[in-house]
Order: sequence, then C-alpha cells, then structure tokens
Amino acid sequence: MPPRLLTPSLNLWAAVPTFQRLFSTSSQLHRIAPESPRFVEIPQPPRTPPSWKPIVKGKLPQPKEIFRSVGPDKTSAEYLALVTPEPTKRKVAPPGKPEDAVYISWKARMAEKRRRNLREGLIELAQKKKDFDDLRKRILERRTAERQALIEKKEREDVRLTLPSVLSTLKKPEPFGDPNREARLKTVAKRLNRREWRKAAAREELIHNLYLNASNFLLTEKQLDMAIDQEFVDQSVVKIFPPNTADMMAKKIRKPTMANFGGSTAAESELLMEVSGALTGGKLPKGGLKTQSTFKYEHKFNV
Repeated sequence: MPPRLLTPSLNLWAAVPTFQRLFSTSSQLHRIAPESPRFVEIPQPPRTPPSWKPIVKGKLPQPKEIFRSVGPDKTSAEYLALVTPEPTKRKVAPPGKPEDAVYISWKARMAEKRRRNLREGLIELAQKKKDFDDLRKRILERRTAERQALIEKKEREDVRLTLPSVLSTLKKPEPFGDPNREARLKTVAKRLNRREWRKAAAREELIHNLYLNASNFLLTEKQLDMAIDQEFVDQSVVKIFPPNTADMMAKKIRKPTMANFGGSTAAESELLMEVSGALTGGKLPKGGLKTQSTFKYEHKFNV
C-alpha cells in the first residue's frame, strides 16, 4: 500500500509575518536614526497661508498736492467763481431745427454738472484733508504726551527696592537736558559772525583789486584800435621819433618794465610796488600800471 502524502496544515499561514497599517503618515521613531534632526519630535505651530497680493501692472503716478500751504484758498467763493465761470453768452438753436435745440440744452446741462462737480469736489477734498490733518495731529500729541509721561514718571517703590545697588550719582530720574545751550549758541553765533566778516573782507579786497586793474581794460573802440596799432604796427609805414640822449641813458640804467616806479633795480621796483599797493589798499599788477603811450604818427611814405 503506497504511503500517504502529507497535507498542508490549517496553521500554515500563522508563520507568515504580518504588518499592521497605521493611520499616521509620520515615520516611527525606531525607523529614524539618532543623528537625524527629526529623532526628537518638536511640536510645530500650524502654518498660516501667506496673504495673496494681487499683481498691479504699471506704475501709478504720484498724486498731486491740491491744497498747498502757499497759494489761494481754493474753497473760497472768489476762487470757485474764477475756476468755474458761468457762460457769458447762451447759445440759441436756429428756428426749425428741434434736434439742435435738444443738443444745445444737453451740452448746457453737462457744463453745469461739471461746474457743480468741481465746486463740490474741491470743498469735500478740503474737508477730508482737514479731518486727516486733525487726526494726525491728535495722534502725534497723544504719543508725545505718553512719551513725556513715561520720561517724567517716578520709579515705583517695589522696583527701587528690587533693583541692584546703584550709586545715586549715576541715577538720573529727571529728563536729559542741555544746561549749556545758551553759552554754546553764543559761541556758535560768534564763530559764524567771524566767518561772515572774513568773507566780506575778502570780497571787498577782490572788488578793490578789480577797480585798480580796471585802468588797463579796453572800454571803447578807440582804445581797442590804439592797442591793435601798438601791437601790430608796421615799422615801415609808421615813423617814430628817435630817442634823445636822456632816454638812452634812462634805458641804459633802469629796467624798461620798471620805469614807471623809479627803481634802479628790480628789487627796488618790487619794493616800491609793495609800498604802493599798501598805500592804495590793493595789489598792483606785475609790471606796474600800464599807461596809454602816445605815438606821434607821420604821413605814410612809400618804401
């Protein structure tokens, strides 16, 4: 009789490992390594979605300042009558054309509505600006009063007793001030006055030097012609009288550029220039004051 085959037992599936499905999606702690920052769970606050801001295309112009501090009162009756004048002449439709009469009356009503809107708009904007300024002023006054009260508020007794020991000289319960303000302002004013006086003196000296050097300026066409003839004269056409013996001796002894000052040397001439400048109150130009030399012209002759 053949042997009987072994049949599988009903507890065969008991040896198969089973896994439980968890409702949580977070990983278990035994599956996270100790070096991971998520090994220790830290409660996180719920994230709020960021506020969505609509994308504004283009660039808005800067609003105009309608009510300026300097200018006419735009809510007065005179200004409103000036900017919204009434029509001086009423248009009349030609007879026999009722459609023109309807169009003209419609135009008149629209013009009257524009004038009324402008008047009411200016008055309402002025009232709105006044209310906003009053509100801003009240807020600033309230903040200033609160700050001043906190500054002048005395220290509470429990705070004084629980604070560490501090020298009385280091404590300054009174508000910080500027005791030397008057003396400092006087010093600053004196320094400013000295600076302005130096500027005025330098300006006067420059004007005086300009006045002394104005003798060399060419003011008329005649002076310009004489200066051109001096520089670009043709020696073959103009005849100059020859120098005499005294002129030759003076030219031999003295410098030609320093002849106006009477110095025999350049050093003496410079010293005389400094003395003359000190007496006149200004600086003389180098080479002395140029005087207009007079030439004696002869008739032209053919070379």
